[in-house]
Amino acid sequence: MGFNTLKEIIKTGKNVVDIAFYSENPFELDELAKQNNVTAVVDCGLHREWVIFLADMLIQCFDKTETILIYVGGLPVIREYPYEYKAGFLQLT
Repeated sequence: MGFNTLKEIIKTGKNVVDIAFYSENPFELDELAKQNNVTAVVDCGLHREWVIFLADMLIQCFDKTETILIYVGGLPVIREYPYEYKAGFLQLT
């Protein structure tokens, strides 16, 4: 997402979860988040256990859940131009 994008989202008063990592210190935005009554979860990534936790929460919220399909992107071992990115997925049945 990027530091400046995160800053702009916080200014709007919207809660945000940011999976990105960037060189700026996101805690510099702490006071801005407090002023706007915003919760910002930063640099959280999507570790496998976190995805499973989210899926479990969905199952608990919806009575008739049969399949959950979650797409997760990441940096592959071999990065190829132009995207240098990989979109994988996890399917829980």
